[in-house]
Amino acid sequence: MKRSLPFILAAAMLATGCATTSIPETDSATMSQAEPGMTAPAFQARSAELLEQDREAIRAMVGEYIVTFAFDETVPLIEDYEKKEPKRSGASEVVILIEDRPNKISLQHLLIVGAGQVIKHWRQDWVYQAEWRLD
Repeated sequence: MKRSLPFILAAAMLATGCATTSIPETDSATMSQAEPGMTAPAFQARSAELLEQDREAIRAMVGEYIVTFAFDETVPLIEDYEKKEPKRSGASEVVILIEDRPNKISLQHLLIVGAGQVIKHWRQDWVYQAEWRLD
């Protein structure tokens, strides 16, 4: 039986546990980022405007995509290893908004492959002024 995309997505969200989580909110920008001569209220207004532009750009990634993958072995880590032939594949991907708070936006990427099989692929967590990051 062929299922519609909304049905598949709803089932995938239930099966993969896509849900929001609670974390403490962070403070907004500091005055150290202000332009010379800028007053505190002007800085706060400009910061809020820039933050909303960033939030809109992140939310604009929500949607449906056709994606391709390139699997290439580039470095032989073992002496006399023969690299495998490059492999190419593709799928449909759906990006859904799973959390939208003033200081955090989370997007879940779901791959749709084969006969409507859904794979929870990867997740983007955007945290404004996060206290830590991985480099």
